[in-house]
Amino acid sequence: MSKKLIIGNWKMNGSISLLHDFSEILDKENFIIALPYPLIPFAKSINPNVKIAAQDCSIFRGKGAYTGEISADMLKEFGAEYVIVGHSERREFFNESGSIINKKVKNALLAELKIIYCVSENFENQIKNDLEGVDTNIIMAYEPISAIGTGITPSTDDVFAVTTRIKNLWDTKILYGGSVNSSNISDFLGIENVNGVLVGGASLKLDEVKSMLWD
Repeated sequence: MSKKLIIGNWKMNGSISLLHDFSEILDKENFIIALPYPLIPFAKSINPNVKIAAQDCSIFRGKGAYTGEISADMLKEFGAEYVIVGHSERREFFNESGSIINKKVKNALLAELKIIYCVSENFENQIKNDLEGVDTNIIMAYEPISAIGTGITPSTDDVFAVTTRIKNLWDTKILYGGSVNSSNISDFLGIENVNGVLVGGASLKLDEVKSMLWD
């Protein structure tokens, strides 16, 4: 299964020590690691061939008086190739609206970052509100809210049905995310429309990630 993308999202987790533990797999062809901002340059120093996704970017572009913000341009300079936008946790805990996500997507595109754009069961409205005026360089990540961090996953038939509907709206690569681990990854990667997975908690465990990469 090694041709399909495996994206490990460390969320607000990880450390320099853990990155060193992962050093032997950081440059695997199909592995992208989504890191908290401060860890990005350390990952590059450990292995310059690592493929990095930032977990978010600012609604503001370039430089300016926006204390605490990290622009897409800065992320690109730090070594990120991808950025996650629209994750359900950003929508829920930070009240990110369609207009905010739209600005982030457009700023990321201007910075020449590839976008991992997250949608949930409400994907029709999200795509309509978030992606107005956007038509390129988007990878969709379908993450049903009911599956994130719960250990409860939808059936492969359900994922196929939803990703088919997503593909009818936006013909691009689609990832599945939500309680993915080494025990179920093959099931999800076996779905016709699924080009990879977005892994949360399991991506912090080296043995789990190894199993996913070499299954």
